[in-house]
Amino acid sequence: MSRPMPWSFPPWFLPLWVGAVGWQWWRLCARELTVAHPAGGGPLAWAALAGTVGRFAGLLIEAGFYVLLWAGLGRRLRFWRLASWLVAISMLEVLAESMRLDLRTRGGATLLDAVLLGPIVLHGPRPGGGLLLALGGFGVTTALRIGWTAVIQARALGMTWLTARGALWMVAELMRGRSVAP
Repeated sequence: MSRPMPWSFPPWFLPLWVGAVGWQWWRLCARELTVAHPAGGGPLAWAALAGTVGRFAGLLIEAGFYVLLWAGLGRRLRFWRLASWLVAISMLEVLAESMRLDLRTRGGATLLDAVLLGPIVLHGPRPGGGLLLALGGFGVTTALRIGWTAVIQARALGMTWLTARGALWMVAELMRGRSVAP
């Protein structure tokens, strides 16, 4: 039996928290755009706003994906409560992405930085393409975010973390066209 998922913060504080998280994402987007286009000027602020709105849209899509996935498996997650947790967790991403940007622009990244933030920090401000850009940011911080998201869902569904991971693995195998039955 699942118990109701709690909000990430008291409901009265959530608008302030979401605003603060949005502000941090906007500042990070503006810094990234300034690094990429130093002579960008005023339009960069609007582009940073678009990036922030896109980030929040991505968080809502992620929450919707998990809610629909678990609904398909006969379990219920509350959309807005999960979305509030994803917004809270995204502060870890803001911190990690800010650290990545600093290390990529000023250099001096160590192997420990690469383990924490992903191998992309070992490359300059404009790394090559392909696999490095796709997975170069995967480090301990990304693994923490994935694990934290799984734990929140598992608790809300009354499952152990291992059971939640097993259910998601089975869904992934079924989506690939493979049977999980012996």
